[in-house]
Amino acid sequence: MRVIADQAEGIAKVAKILEVDGNEVVVLLNEGRLAGALVTALRNRGTRPTPAVKNSVEKLVKQLEPKKEPPAPAEVNFGSLADDPLTREMTVTIMFTDIVGSTAMNQRLGDREARDVMRTHDDVIRKHTSLHGGIEVKSMGDGFMLTFPSARRAVSAGIAMLKELELPEFSSSGADISIRMGLTVGEPIREQQDLFGISVVLASRIGAMAKGGQILTSQIVHALLGNTGEFTFVPAGEHALKGISGLQKLYEIEWRN
Repeated sequence: MRVIADQAEGIAKVAKILEVDGNEVVVLLNEGRLAGALVTALRNRGTRPTPAVKNSVEKLVKQLEPKKEPPAPAEVNFGSLADDPLTREMTVTIMFTDIVGSTAMNQRLGDREARDVMRTHDDVIRKHTSLHGGIEVKSMGDGFMLTFPSARRAVSAGIAMLKELELPEFSSSGADISIRMGLTVGEPIREQQDLFGISVVLASRIGAMAKGGQILTSQIVHALLGNTGEFTFVPAGEHALKGISGLQKLYEIEWRN
């Protein structure tokens, strides 16, 4: 037991009552026998161990006990949190994908074949999301909400998805999967495993403006990548988007070459 100054003074007084040295007092205190030893010593000196006396002894012993330090706060594994893009406070590129005419496709192919097509679509989207360091926030039946750590990765992933879904083994099956995508960059609010905020709404509205086989982006994506020479941006006009103030200048990514 670490003894501080106030405790040392109290131990010295108790040692005098018990007629022992201070080390013995510490031993009795640690073993929980000090109160009993004091009551016995007082009785031997003619003091009756009344409840009041016992109460005084217990208070004295309590004063000699080392002060308990508050428990250390629980250690949080910030490393694991930082690895999950849904818990980091950082800027991300948000992508919405959607199959154009999915209801008509279901009617044309029938439930079983349409389900096989959807499964293939989902596999392609998820594969390229993972390959480009993205995260699937949620699946929405015939589309996805995805995030990527950079605009470059998001655009590259979108192009790869569209190119694979246009391969002969997919396009010649009669499925005619036509995907549209909307992208923007922002700092969404994270709650549980979902994202909220104006940037999420903007990405969704941009996606809804796109046509099949088209990737539309916000002006900020163009500002980040337009001068890199990696992608071809084609102005797609200014548009009023529901829930978004002002006209939004949009750009199409030209990916067929």
